[in-house]
Amino acid sequence: MPVLDLRKASINENLDDLYEMHKEVPAEETGFRNPAHGMDFEEFKAYVSGLPADSKGAVLSEGRVPMTTYWLFEDSKPVGISRFNHMLTPDLLREGGHVSYAIRPNARGQGLGKKILKLTLEEVKHFATGRVLLTCLSDNDRSRHVIEANGGIIEASQDESICRYWIII
Repeated sequence: MPVLDLRKASINENLDDLYEMHKEVPAEETGFRNPAHGMDFEEFKAYVSGLPADSKGAVLSEGRVPMTTYWLFEDSKPVGISRFNHMLTPDLLREGGHVSYAIRPNARGQGLGKKILKLTLEEVKHFATGRVLLTCLSDNDRSRHVIEANGGIIEASQDESICRYWIII
């Protein structure tokens, strides 16, 4: 049985493997944004070195909130990315929410989406109380299934292209 491990993003990880994963995850796909896609290795190292500061909210551009990035490892190989926005802006309340996640393309279809979301929700209990918001495109059946499998309750939305889910934590 594979060993899964969710780790807070750190420059101390094996950056070669993480770089390969970030190259595979599209820059934007079904609402998930991967700013590291397309970076060269040196840019990627600089990006990763800034992630702990993002988590603390130390250096944020206007409109951004503190955000913690996690990586899911399966048997020490990176297979997924998740993020937790520590608070909601009006834009994140509409689309984006507290938690987002992606699984690298060659690891999809194995239930890892459900697992990364479950593990991320366990981690964010330390930051959030009550409930967290997740959003996905209404035609993204896979994400809807993953969110619902983790206790997501859909909220009526004025925008039919976006599903908004709340998960009690």
